[in-house]
Amino acid sequence: MTVATSEPRVLLVDDEVRALALAERALVGGDIACRLAHSAEEALTWLRGSSQADVVVSDIRMPVTDGIEFLSRLRDEFAARRWLQIILVTGHATVDTAIAAIRLEASEQRLKLVERTQASGRTWQVSPDLLGALNSQGYFETSNPAWQTVLGWSEGEVASMSIFELLHPDDVERTRVGFNLTQQGHPAIRFPNRYRHKAGHYRWISWVGVPEDGMVYCSGRDITEEREQAEALSRAEDALRQAQKMEAVGQLTGGIAHDFNNLLQVISANLDLVGQLVGDNEKVHDRIGKALAAVQRGAGQARRSEGPAALARSITSSGRAAISRHSVGCASSSSRRTMPPEVGARRPPARL
Repeated sequence: MTVATSEPRVLLVDDEVRALALAERALVGGDIACRLAHSAEEALTWLRGSSQADVVVSDIRMPVTDGIEFLSRLRDEFAARRWLQIILVTGHATVDTAIAAIRLEASEQRLKLVERTQASGRTWQVSPDLLGALNSQGYFETSNPAWQTVLGWSEGEVASMSIFELLHPDDVERTRVGFNLTQQGHPAIRFPNRYRHKAGHYRWISWVGVPEDGMVYCSGRDITEEREQAEALSRAEDALRQAQKMEAVGQLTGGIAHDFNNLLQVISANLDLVGQLVGDNEKVHDRIGKALAAVQRGAGQARRSEGPAALARSITSSGRAAISRHSVGCASSSSRRTMPPEVGARRPPARL
């Protein structure tokens, strides 16, 4: 497949379709004509024709004919093309690979072993943080295994989707602003947003992104549990503040009820005194009885006013608030507690 209007000058050889697509996108984006070959045999067939190439870029690890054997066959068959530059690329460079290249007596101009950082570095493989290189179109061209561990996406799936396809809808515009800033050379430091897990839910990721040479090199830490704990703590603090407010209201109400109860006791005691002083006057005793009934109703109202305090105790999760409850006894028992014994003994029964 030819991807240019002019004669291809770069031949890309790799058995992985995704790797070819990424390389093609980079070259075509830079106005560099290229030709794609999915095997060494396909590349050799194309070169044997009338087509020309200035540079051949080939993966080392390929089935049937690997990159080292491909290089050897190129040198033997196309020795006359002295201008042809050959670059071998590998994500799995080993000592044996280097030795094989040396045995081919390949100079620096004719062979470059380009080792991808993510494949050669142990940190890339075992890091619990999301690592990757983000291009200017918003695609992660590389991603480490942590992406699959944290979000469920394989490296190929990550590379096939723009970051804006993975973001929570509420975070898209804010992230787009931050992404545009990185394209202007500004690093992103502890930038949080939500990425979609393959299972459908979202996880909070805190990013550090450093722009360099047209790419943004990113490291993302999963902070989902920290966010959830912070939100739970905030809710608990709000509930505690509300309970404290209700407790304060309950204490105020309880204090008012206590004072009201004291007033009722004074009224009840004085009614008892009046009852003792009027003797057998039925009309007066009748009015005293009605007044004592009103005292009883007032005592009931005082008991019901403790409702806010009870509500505060139900809200408080760590235990019940220590709110005093003041109860008002019947008028006769109140009078017995407050009147001298010699007066209370002569009190006639009240008619209610």
